[in-house]
Amino acid sequence: MIIQGLRWTHVRIPLARGFATAHGALASREGWIVRLVGEDGHVGIGEASPLHGHALPPGPPVESLLEKVQTSLPRPFEQLPVPVGASASEAAVRFAIETAGLDLIGQATGRPIAALLGVARGQVAVNAVIGAADDREAAAEAATAVAAGYRTVKLKVGGRPIAADVRRVERVRSAIGPAARLRLDANGAWTVKEAIEALEAMRPFELELIEQPAPAGRLDALRRVREASGLPIAADESVTSPAAAAALLASKAVDVLVLKPMVLGGLRVSLAIAQRAAREGVSCIVTTTIDTGVATAAALHLAAAIPGAPLANGLATAAFLASDLLVAPLPIEAGSMAVPAAPGLGVSVDDAALLRFAAQEQPV
Repeated sequence: MIIQGLRWTHVRIPLARGFATAHGALASREGWIVRLVGEDGHVGIGEASPLHGHALPPGPPVESLLEKVQTSLPRPFEQLPVPVGASASEAAVRFAIETAGLDLIGQATGRPIAALLGVARGQVAVNAVIGAADDREAAAEAATAVAAGYRTVKLKVGGRPIAADVRRVERVRSAIGPAARLRLDANGAWTVKEAIEALEAMRPFELELIEQPAPAGRLDALRRVREASGLPIAADESVTSPAAAAALLASKAVDVLVLKPMVLGGLRVSLAIAQRAAREGVSCIVTTTIDTGVATAAALHLAAAIPGAPLANGLATAAFLASDLLVAPLPIEAGSMAVPAAPGLGVSVDDAALLRFAAQEQPV
């Protein structure tokens, strides 16, 4: 597949409803919708939306990275000079270029991206994400999600006194009832002592797992929390590269790896991590970084191709944005998302929405 052209649109999309983590509230999402033009005239789409502050340095401007790829064209897809650094912007651009290229290959071969990655499922279980800062709003959102068919709820905690977090978890558990699974995400906000204290106090609330209960990069801290709490521990901010994932697996510090292809730099590198984790008895969860429907669709294809995948994935996040930029949203029914069956990525960008939220249009 020879790539003849590359263009992109810089977008800035406000959040439609509150989303707060232990590190503060997110007000908008900024990114770049990327289009690769193939020799057959087909156009593949991808998304580069670096998540700054996610344990990766910001890195070079996204536009400068895309311009380097653009000036190399025409060139075969697998020979594109994608950035190789470890920054957030470099990883995001690798993900965008790879997604767009796989979209083109899928269109040319008549296969969805999930099938290009491996044996894929048609449905992927997803969790509801509760990001409201106010506890009453969080409980109401969680109850609404369970009523809509979600079987797993993920609640943001951290950044407040332990007693306040305990009350927050208690209120949400009461709102969703005993049957729904409840997982927590502390975004690395707790010390080891705080994590052990919090999880002991939350034991009555039947937690499924806890994501990143200790700071990123502290394998010893995760191991100590895991041993003291007896709860399944998931690494999120700690999973920044294949090497970081390998270190987590070797340390026996976690039960679950959270894979963000926007952070890891692509679908294929994420799948390789998941395959290695499966061989070592560690589960994986695929999540977005509050992306538009383009990156969400790519992550959905990845989740469908991951072996085993017994846990719900964090892909139901596009509703946090004022627009997902898609012609037709990815449907969620009874806590599951259907994997697009059309060739390639299987979604189309709404050009009117793209224009509405464009922050800077690249000259053509």
